Amino acid sequence: MMKKYLEFEKNLNKLKMLLLTAACSTVLLFTGCQSQDESSNNVYIETNQSVDDKTTENDESDVAEDITPTVTEDSSEESTVLFSDLSKYQFVFASGVGAWQTMLTINEDGIFAGEYYDSEMGTVGEDYPNGVVYSSTFEGKFTEPKKVNDYTYSVLIEYINLEKEVENEEIIDGIKYIYSEPNGINDAKEILIYTPEAPVKELPEGFRSWTRFVDLDDLKDEYLGFYGLYNVETESGFSSYKLDGEE
Repeated sequence: MMKKYLEFEKNLNKLKMLLLTAACSTVLLFTGCQSQDESSNNVYIETNQSVDDKTTENDESDVAEDITPTVTEDSSEESTVLFSDLSKYQFVFASGVGAWQTMLTINEDGIFAGEYYDSEMGTVGEDYPNGVVYSSTFEGKFTEPKKVNDYTYSVLIEYINLEKEVENEEIIDGIKYIYSEPNGINDAKEILIYTPEAPVKELPEGFRSWTRFVDLDDLKDEYLGFYGLYNVETESGFSSYKLDGEE
């Protein structure tokens, strides 16, 4: 009897060991599956985050493209047409009396060239019996015109070069040449361009006083009738006339 009891207890202990082993395996298996599920979830979240980031980048790119200003060629084309029209004219700044004047022409690309001179034939010396001439030969370029209103455009001087340095002197054929700044175009900060359709009464007095429109009470022309240049800083006004051969 005792022998059977000991054998039964031995078998019972084996059964307990088997049950304990099975329980541990189940726990380990469950833990492993749970870890795998969490890992899968993490991968899914990271993938979604990556997709969201790309979507955000694309959205931002689309927004950036939407707010980019549209560049039009209207202004450039209008400038080309304006300079093309101006290239047909000779521009003159003169007192109307005396012997001084500044003349210039403008190319279709905005480059201008001209000459200023003021002669004083009564001023003579032993080495210059034929008088004195103040002179300036120059070349420069206007910036692209900006439209101010229907009859006015604004330009700046991009650069200007003088052929002779200011205050240099030389005597040629009995005439003393003194090189100076180009009167009317010097010290310019802004140049206004008036079209022939400009109403004379709307133009500044500084411009009108140089272009035969001094007295508005005796005004015979409602519109300017020619292209004009106005140096705002020095209040110098250029009138114009068509070059020979231009229609």
